[in-house]
Amino acid sequence: MDEITYGIGKLRGHEKNRESLRKLFEEKASSGSYLFSGMPAIGKFKTALWFAQLVNCPSFDAPCGLCVSCRKIDKGVHPDVKIIKKLEDKTVITIDQVRDQVVNEANFKPLEGRFRVFIIDDAHLLNDQSQNSLLKVMEEPGAQVIIILVTSRPSDLLDTIRSRCRAIRFFPLSDKDMEYILRDLPDVDYEKLGIVTSISAGSPGKAIKQAQDEVFWKIRHDLFTVLEKLPDGQLGDILKYSESVSIQRADVERLEAFFEMLLSWFRDIEFIQAGLPEDTLLNRDFKESLEKVYFCYSAEDITVLQSLILEIRKLTFENNLNLKMGIQRLLIKIKQTGSVQIG
Repeated sequence: MDEITYGIGKLRGHEKNRESLRKLFEEKASSGSYLFSGMPAIGKFKTALWFAQLVNCPSFDAPCGLCVSCRKIDKGVHPDVKIIKKLEDKTVITIDQVRDQVVNEANFKPLEGRFRVFIIDDAHLLNDQSQNSLLKVMEEPGAQVIIILVTSRPSDLLDTIRSRCRAIRFFPLSDKDMEYILRDLPDVDYEKLGIVTSISAGSPGKAIKQAQDEVFWKIRHDLFTVLEKLPDGQLGDILKYSESVSIQRADVERLEAFFEMLLSWFRDIEFIQAGLPEDTLLNRDFKESLEKVYFCYSAEDITVLQSLILEIRKLTFENNLNLKMGIQRLLIKIKQTGSVQIG
């Protein structure tokens, strides 16, 4: 097995969830199935690994993070802790993966620890066959078996799966917790950290990716630059910009970030119109740009534009709408709306 370093480290946030899990362990009620749900990249998977460390760590102060068991889990090589993910060449977690890595393995006693722990990441990618196969284990998991389903889309799971799980809901982290997690990132300036802390909506995994992604910053700069010019700009600027956008539909994270940027621009305009302080803005580094155009849109205009952005996003993801055409439609509507106020 290839070594995968997860780097759990010291967790921050989700203290109540970890307290609940620790209580179950102390009451010798850890075995069974769990559903860890919440927005993407919020700490669900790392908490699942922490739980695997907790139940298998021999230290009095478990999980210690230093013993052989904790370090093996941290590196992805513990024989009793299995991580099941979608294979790169597949679109779902297949029934063969579930049979080979969970169903067949769950019958064996732990090799080194107290529990065999099966963590299924992005569990919403289990197809119906895979979920029905998993039910066989979930119905009678055994006293030394823990199954953790990690997902941002719990509604995609079968009712029979959800009903057999202890539900653990994860909520966005506070700005204070986010800053604690992000402050030690290497080679990232503090200005960027402050921005991603605001725009990542309490998701540390998302913030870390964005803070270190130069393409993300270029997309953001180019988009906000054209949005600033739109009210009194030329249609040619829109065509030129839309042709320059090179986000691929398969690049789901950047594509989603693009639409979030658009929504955040008009959210900040609303906040400026309401006279709220600068520290409430998501895009504080573009405050001057926002102040040049905030008067171009009424409250009704912003509501219409936000609805259009959500419509184009849905059509892009669910109906394969051509992204360049969608961007052109959006920007033309934004320009027409803003130009009316100037005129």
